[in-house]
Amino acid sequence: MPNLIIQAISKRFGQTVALEDVSLTLPEAKLICFLGPSGCGKTTLLRLIAGLEQASSGKIFLGETELSAIAAHKRNIGMVFQSFALFPHLNVANNIAYGLKIRGVDKLTRLKRAEELLELVQLSGLGKRHISQLSGGQRQRIAMARALALEPDLFLLDEPLSALDAKLREAMQVELKLLQQRLGITTIVVTHDQQEAMTMADVIVVMGENRVQQIGAPLEIYHKPKNRFVADFIGSNNFIPALVKDTQSVSALGSIFEIALPKSLKVGAQVALSIRPEKLQLYSSEPPKSSKLAGTIKFIRDLGSTVETFVEVAGHELSVKGIQHLATGDKVWLSFDPADAVILEV
Repeated sequence: MPNLIIQAISKRFGQTVALEDVSLTLPEAKLICFLGPSGCGKTTLLRLIAGLEQASSGKIFLGETELSAIAAHKRNIGMVFQSFALFPHLNVANNIAYGLKIRGVDKLTRLKRAEELLELVQLSGLGKRHISQLSGGQRQRIAMARALALEPDLFLLDEPLSALDAKLREAMQVELKLLQQRLGITTIVVTHDQQEAMTMADVIVVMGENRVQQIGAPLEIYHKPKNRFVADFIGSNNFIPALVKDTQSVSALGSIFEIALPKSLKVGAQVALSIRPEKLQLYSSEPPKSSKLAGTIKFIRDLGSTVETFVEVAGHELSVKGIQHLATGDKVWLSFDPADAVILEV
């Protein structure tokens, strides 16, 4: 199955810029998430791939085939919309087989394919039920089965789990990933849910301000964000203002930290240390470590599986996650491994 290549794609609606100069090469047979806040252009990009919108400039290729000259219904792309868009007057099997009927496939073959797909999405035996008799999770699976009936080259899903309750959504994240692995089909999921993207994706495309901010594996995106936007959007984070002292150290909140710095940074440059809450260690007494900060506990939030502690350090609030036995008002120390801090330009 060929790679999907997006070359300098831009999209404008009148004077409104929806996408600006987006270029991507997406791997075959992987689950890819377009992740970003509302209005960042991720659904517009998905619709451009599907052929439901036309780009203002740029090209999209599936392998060596340019898609822009091919009508949406001829691109052999399966798509699941946020609303599922199932036909209420048709039963489950006929919903799944509808695309095959349009293509002139005979009834026996259509129904056989529908049964195969019902088994694939773990809903065997429900072919004669009407859509109104299904739960939200079952409808979501039927929408996926219908999109897969035509054996598409690409499988596109626009926030397919957003209408489900939290527990069912988490279960379906796993089911969707397992389904993609069984089929080996290139799948693109649009979502604004960071946990959803981290759970399902082989590759995450972080989008913001109508362009791609970073592309990479989930753990790479999480631990090595390229800029402040990505570091702030993916998970929770601490941003400590700092000043470059020399080629191997920064000054932050009244302390000096020995840390590897990009060669592009000059002495005196203002930067931010990005440190995940779980990478900070909390101590009730001063630890024998060089990278440390003194502070006061301002608030403690028990999250069940962990405890989030907010510590004020030199007028700056930092979040720490871990199991602690401390109280509001306690004087504490924070420490971290410099290798866990990411230097971000301001």
